[in-house]
Amino acid sequence: MPDWFDKLIAFIKLPLKYLWVAALFSGLTLFLPIEMVKELGLNILLDKYRPWLGALFIFSSALATIDTVQMVWCKIKSNRLEAEFNSKLIEQINDLDPHEKSVLREFYLQNRKTLQLPFDNATVSGMLNHGILEFAGNAGERSLAGMLMPIKINQTVRNKLTTKMLGLPESSNFSKSDEDWLKNNRPVFMNEIARHNEVFHRRW
Repeated sequence: MPDWFDKLIAFIKLPLKYLWVAALFSGLTLFLPIEMVKELGLNILLDKYRPWLGALFIFSSALATIDTVQMVWCKIKSNRLEAEFNSKLIEQINDLDPHEKSVLREFYLQNRKTLQLPFDNATVSGMLNHGILEFAGNAGERSLAGMLMPIKINQTVRNKLTTKMLGLPESSNFSKSDEDWLKNNRPVFMNEIARHNEVFHRRW
């Protein structure tokens, strides 16, 4: 393979900023007034390598423009997909079932951003699949409640949740009936997790 071909491939793979530098340098050398070119000491370079500078300008400008357009398009596409994903999340949190609400309530009742939850539980895994919940780490442990993993609420979801959506009392001072209702409507696995933590993580 010719040496110039390897150099061409290496040039094409240059980061975008270097392509723009090459385009700017060659463009200024070619198109600045000759007096300014002489002042910069580039007139010898221009006289000797004008055809190469022209080729460099066209090639680097084209590559830089293509890369820039692709980068902008990918950014626009990514933002659109993210907006669509967030829109679906909002729809889902407005249609939570009682089991899903009970899981989300635990974060507020325990006043924690991350909880150890059984990701193999049907409700938890469903919320993970829909993006309502997210893994907050990769260190898991087995328990009778299931495979416990650190899990958090998706930040977009958390920003949109209200006490009304979760069935929480509006006042932070729960009445006795509120406390009884919340106690009777916790996720079925929470008592087993509490026992697990008491045995294996007394300092948690």
